[in-house]
This record gives sequence, structure tokens and C-alpha cells, in this order.
Amino acid sequence: MQNEYSENTEKHDSHQKTLKLPKENLVLRHVSFSENTTIELNEVNLSIFSGDILGLISLDNQGLETLISVIMKNQILDHGSIYYRGKEVSSSIFCSHEVNKITLVDSSSKLIPALNISDNFFFIKGRSPHFVQRKKQRMLIQRIFAQYGIGFDGSEYPAALSKLERCEVEIIKAVTLGVKVIILRDPSSFLSPKEVSLLNKLIKTIAFESSVSFIYLCNHHREILLYCNRLAIMAHGTIILQKNCCDVTEEMMAVVSQDALKSMIGLPKTRPANTVENIIQIKNSGGSLIEVNKGECAVILDLDNKVVPEIKKALFSKRKTRYSIKICGEDAYKNCLLWSFLPLNSLSTSLFYSMSYVDNLLLKKWNSSYSNFWRKKKYKKAIAAEYRQICGDAIDAPDLYRLSADELIQLIYQRILLEKPKAVFLVQPFFRMDMYQRVKILEYISMLKKQGIAVVILAISLSDSLQVASRLILMQNHKILDIFNSDEFEKAAKYGLVLK
Repeated sequence: MQNEYSENTEKHDSHQKTLKLPKENLVLRHVSFSENTTIELNEVNLSIFSGDILGLISLDNQGLETLISVIMKNQILDHGSIYYRGKEVSSSIFCSHEVNKITLVDSSSKLIPALNISDNFFFIKGRSPHFVQRKKQRMLIQRIFAQYGIGFDGSEYPAALSKLERCEVEIIKAVTLGVKVIILRDPSSFLSPKEVSLLNKLIKTIAFESSVSFIYLCNHHREILLYCNRLAIMAHGTIILQKNCCDVTEEMMAVVSQDALKSMIGLPKTRPANTVENIIQIKNSGGSLIEVNKGECAVILDLDNKVVPEIKKALFSKRKTRYSIKICGEDAYKNCLLWSFLPLNSLSTSLFYSMSYVDNLLLKKWNSSYSNFWRKKKYKKAIAAEYRQICGDAIDAPDLYRLSADELIQLIYQRILLEKPKAVFLVQPFFRMDMYQRVKILEYISMLKKQGIAVVILAISLSDSLQVASRLILMQNHKILDIFNSDEFEKAAKYGLVLK
């Protein structure tokens, strides 16, 4: 009897030790990596345990893309080692040249559009069966999704899925195929607050039940503290802080807080003008009306991801749409010189990289009634001389391929300032920007307001928009849910928004 008791005690102690020491799914030890003589990663140390949801903030984006690359696909390192599931897969002298079982889930779909969910799961290159019993396959898919409370039967095609559903499918597919580390990149930049909350419920369930680790990339520590159990901060290509979220204090987060942003910007909030001049009118078929005045910045927060695409369509379409937009009383689509528009990920979508810096700067001037004036070389030289003090030697660039992200951001906003529009529409201007770049964008938006330009930020997440906002307008199902002035922003927390 005593021997049986001692055996049970040993088993219990062994079980306790197992609980205290969770398995490491991914380990980086003193990892350094260079690309084209530029040091991207410098002595990175990071351990990710089974069941972890590690929130990672990059203050300057240096090495972030490289970090994702080296942990997903094994490469020869300058220094250090990478271990996946206890096995060394990369070092300075060894590399397996394999792709690790790590999945990246971000704003772009990884599903094959021509295949339904069932086929996306089971038709894997090199493993596809020659004959598939569709009935059994569909029953298996239903069982897989049912355990997470999702009612897919496998016949659905990717095009019919919402962004949230697509993320859920990609995550569950990865878990089904044995992936143990999933990178979730900035979900609040393409999902509504409600969708982010629902996705994180699924993540916590999978992390707990399947011992899968998640790396949650985003720019806001409050979002990480809300959804993750550990926090890491990256700057200058290395990890400068690692903590359990329960041990994180506001003092530690001072460097990434909005108070820090305020002090770095150093610009006071714009006071309301004595005389109100209406610039923008946005009206939908349901009768909702949004008005934005001269020198004002209104943030339209799209809570269900339906409003932003429709407003964008109304700006450019001559056909009747759900929304109508007037700039200074004139239909927006009739006079594009009255307004400027920056789409999502504007560094990639609003510049012509094969054209020179000056030509990009004067792009919209070519559509004006004085287009021949701006095309003349002597006037281009005059503009280059004037903007050299602001833009430096970048002004002489024959193309944009070698310019840094900071120089491209400056080009985009200096172009708007040169155009002097009456209104500016910005779609998620802080998307994938590091902290310092977000500060510069906030400064530019403040400059636009000072020039009397009406600014509309179209967003599905707040990011740092409230730092320059005069009003916050919440919209859901194409209806105005609530409106908050700058001194009432804290009240918006009742809608589950992460405000700081």
C-alpha cells in the first residue's frame, strides 16, 4: 500500500514538473542576421512555449520582416541558433533548408480561391489522394470545425468568406496539419474590434487545447495586454524587453504609450475655428449625414468592415452608390482636384517607383488646367530647389526604389501639402508603420489641419488616430452608432474599443 502511494506521489510530482516546464515550440538564441551588409537582427533571444500567446511590438520595424523570414524558412545565420520543437534547424554553420511548420496569418488570403474549404484542407501538394470519398471528407471537415463552434461543412469557397472566417479557416487548417507556431500579423488593421475579439477567443482555445504557440504582432501594448499572456518589445533589430503580461506596468510601457507619442509630436490639439466652414458632406441612402468642417479631422471607425469600401467607391464612381460625397457642395467624383485620397498601404499603392521623386511630387498637378506649366523642366528644377530644404538629397532621386520608407512617407504627405486640396481621405494611415513613422504621420496630419484642410480618417481600428482627431464617428451596418467630440473619447470604451 505504501509502495502504491509512493508511486502515485512520484507520478503527481512528475506531472507537476511537466506543468511548470512547458515545451518550447520555438527558441532563438543569440541570433544575428545580415542582408546586403545591413545588420537586420542583432543578438535576438526569444523563447516561445507551447500554449503561449506572445505579443510582439516593433518600435522601428528594423528586422521584423527578417525575423519572420528566418523562423519560417531556415537559413544560414551570422551567429546563433534557432530551434523548432527542440530540434536545431538553423545556425551559423548549419541549415536544414526546410520550411518550418509555422504559418503566417495576415490581411492577405493563403487559401486557394478555386478550391472549396474541404479541398483547401486535404489537397496538399505531394499528399493528395488519387481518389477522395467526398462524403467522408465533408464529415471530417464538419467535425474539425464543430469542435470550435464553427458551422462550416467544407463546401464553402474562399470568396464567400468574411475576413474573420478566412482567418479562422487558415488557423484551423494550420492546426489540423500539425503546425505548432502561428504568426498573427496586426489583426486589428483589417478586422473590426468585434471580429478581433472573436478571433482571440478562438486563439485562446487552440493555444490551451492544442499546445499551439501564437506570435501576435501589433503596435499597441494595450491590445497585447488584453489578448496575450506574454509581451516582447523589439527595437534596432533586437529584443529589448520580455515580460509576462501580468507583470507589465504602465511605467515599463511609457516608451510605447500614447503619452509618449504626444510628447514626441509636441503639437497642441488644434482649437476649433471661430468661423465654421463646412467642407465635406457624406450621406448614405439611409439618410445618415456626416459633415466635416475646415481644419477638422474626423475619424470614421467602421465597426463591421462595411463602410470604408463603400465610401471609397463613392469617391471615384460616377454611378449611383450607397453613399454620396460632396466637397464644397460639388460631387467629389466630378472634381478630383478638390480632394486627395491615400489608400491602404499607401507606400505600395500611391507611388510610381519608376518615376522620379519630383514627378511623383507633381503627379496631380499634371491633371490640372496648368499641366503644361508643371511639365516644363525649368519649373521642375524650381520645385526641386524649393523642396531640397525639406526633402534633402532625395529630391534628386531618378526613381524611388532606393529611398527609405521615411523618405517615401515624406514624399506622400508633401505631395498633398503641395496640392492644397480642400479635403483629404486617409484609409488606415498607420497600417504597418513603426512608432517613429506613426509620429511623423501624426505631425503631417496636424499640418494639414493647420492649413485648413478637412481630414477624414477611414479606419477599422483606432491605432493612433485619436491623437489628431476632432471627432470620432462610430458606424455599424451603414448607420451612425455614436459620435464623440475630442473631450469625450474615453466614453467610446463602452463599445469595447482599445483607446490608448
